[in-house]
Amino acid sequence: MKNYIVITPAYNEEDNIELTIKSFLKQTILPLQWIIVNDGSTDNTGSIINSYADKYHWITLLNRENGKWPFGTHAVKNFEIGLKAIKHTNYDFLVKFDADIDIDREDYFEFQLNQFKKNIKLGISSGITYYIDNLNNKKIVWHPSWRTTGAMKMYRRECYENMGGLVPIYGWDGIDDLKARFNGWETTTFYELEVNHLEKKRDFKRKLDPKFSLKQGKSFYVRGYPLFFILLKTLMFCVKIKPKQAFYFLKGYINSHFNNVEQCVSESEKKFIRKFILKRALGLIK
Repeated sequence: MKNYIVITPAYNEEDNIELTIKSFLKQTILPLQWIIVNDGSTDNTGSIINSYADKYHWITLLNRENGKWPFGTHAVKNFEIGLKAIKHTNYDFLVKFDADIDIDREDYFEFQLNQFKKNIKLGISSGITYYIDNLNNKKIVWHPSWRTTGAMKMYRRECYENMGGLVPIYGWDGIDDLKARFNGWETTTFYELEVNHLEKKRDFKRKLDPKFSLKQGKSFYVRGYPLFFILLKTLMFCVKIKPKQAFYFLKGYINSHFNNVEQCVSESEKKFIRKFILKRALGLIK
């Protein structure tokens, strides 16, 4: 069962990467290879990783200059760089794993490998993240079970190749689930597999930036989401975040439409996505 490869993009993670590595070392089933792509870190990230790569042959450190790619794109680009450093051909699963995660369960990977063995249609799986807020409260970052977590995803190799790999855009970690399902695979988050996303709080600061909201709106257009969903999302942003962010989110989507921004889905994939989203809105898919 030791037949999975892990790829981790890392940038300035000196405060977190050692906890991530130590939680890997405790796993009941270790990967064939763990490739950590150091994307031009300016802190001690590289030296920390290197100290472990010297001890464990299955840890590979790749040092490179920072790619300066946009947020979202950078994760996929570094993942693709990691793919080129795989030393093995006899693996069945690929894992994209963030550099700021502390895994709670020692059988985190073994559990998922068993689920893949039980269900031959399972194409993508993940656990669920949480973070500790400023009041020391544990906050689960919830999402529906079909939607896997971008911070740590396990792909059946056949599914990954079947959907043509990952799309280098903001929102790559949502469109992969839909592309997999379009191709007949199942996608599942296992809520019993909790991990501590150590720097999750950074995301909430980013979401208050209007430029980020513009990118979000554009991303939903690029992924082929229907207008009715965007309007519902805009209303939700008005209530849960701020009207200003909602405005820029809607603007990003509409501007992309009128500027004929290229979409990352085929017409048949877009039809599938829009039917899927409609079923979700009607409560037919949880």
